[in-house]
Amino acid sequence: SFEIKENNLDNLTDFESTLIKKILGKKELSEKRKDRLLYLRKLALKSKCMDKVINIFEDRPNKADDNAEVFYKYVEDRHPEWENYFILDRNSDDWIRLKEQGYNLVQYGSERHEELLIQAQNLISSQASLTEMRPWKENFPYLRYAYHYNFMFLQHGVTKHDLSLWLRKIEKDIRILVTVSDQEKQGFLDYGYEYTENEVKVTGFPRFDRFSVDFSVSKNNGNILIAPTWRNGIWADDDELDVKIGKLKETEFYQSWQKLLNSNYLKTLVDQGNTVSLMLHPLLREVEDGFDVPEYVDNIPFETRYVDILKEADLLITDFSSIYFDIAYQGKPTLYYQFDTGNVNNKAGYFDFNSMGFGPVCSSLEQVTYELKRIVQNKYQMADLYKERVYSFFKYTDSKNSERADEELASLIQKIGVVKHTVFRRKI
Repeated sequence: SFEIKENNLDNLTDFESTLIKKILGKKELSEKRKDRLLYLRKLALKSKCMDKVINIFEDRPNKADDNAEVFYKYVEDRHPEWENYFILDRNSDDWIRLKEQGYNLVQYGSERHEELLIQAQNLISSQASLTEMRPWKENFPYLRYAYHYNFMFLQHGVTKHDLSLWLRKIEKDIRILVTVSDQEKQGFLDYGYEYTENEVKVTGFPRFDRFSVDFSVSKNNGNILIAPTWRNGIWADDDELDVKIGKLKETEFYQSWQKLLNSNYLKTLVDQGNTVSLMLHPLLREVEDGFDVPEYVDNIPFETRYVDILKEADLLITDFSSIYFDIAYQGKPTLYYQFDTGNVNNKAGYFDFNSMGFGPVCSSLEQVTYELKRIVQNKYQMADLYKERVYSFFKYTDSKNSERADEELASLIQKIGVVKHTVFRRKI
């Protein structure tokens, strides 16, 4: 059974006493470590009884330029009454750029980061790896229940596969799950994620505010972006780099993309004035030297901003990368090169590439070449069939995605302020 008490400072202090005694009684902890843990728990306790709103925004630890970066700017401009912080590694190529734009930056993994997160009312991120967003593994067992933020998941990419084993409520406890379409929302409601209508919201991605749908573009020469995803299980984490590259080169994944990069038709297109660029997935960064990139293909550096890459591209060739939604949102064609079924743990979801995709689906290099010729002959314009699919998939094609996401965040903050949490204590 449970005893229910009012959420006030006295009851919370009483609730803490047992945990504090346990920390003080741990002989393996140094006095400095105990002091640090008790200080953090004190911060958490005080913050639970304050009206102050602290929002923590984060994309990847070493890279911004995603939904959290765009949404932070919108929220900061419109809510001076809230304390907003953006978490990033100081060595990131984005640090100076964001600092110059006035972002309230905090070093990833620092003591300041830990102190803010344990006081935060909201954690707002495009990533869902909570162990990465709470990088203090040694402290977590003593602070597990001190964290009290609401997790607003902005997503990095539109969810198309069934990721319920990773994103389900018992694992992530997402309070606001941002989606771009009614179909995507229904996927979260139908595939065992255990979220409700009140938690899954169709607002559109904040970063989509940088784009606009334009089907009128017609070009004789275009910028072709090749962006493979990755495959898990190719190498072991403790493999040496040369071993990882060796294992990579033995895969169908590597060999299929190499054949495309070195194909005669791509070289012909470049000779005719088109450009071809390769953007490897961040998880392939450590083995990028293993790819044999022809001199006529531009190998995009990891630090290049996504927004610039996606705006400049006129055509995307990918297997499963969710950036095809960003490309489609701009009214640009995609060509899917799916020689396999992707990662071994990919479970089919609501999205069917053949009936819902924004371009032709190819399983061989010959098919890719054939469809690529058709797109070039059509001057890089999206075919009418795929234009209709864009409008039927995206609920919004405007530039008000951040505005709608902000309304959901403000509503959540208001609810937390009105409805008091209760403290649950199991009776002994």
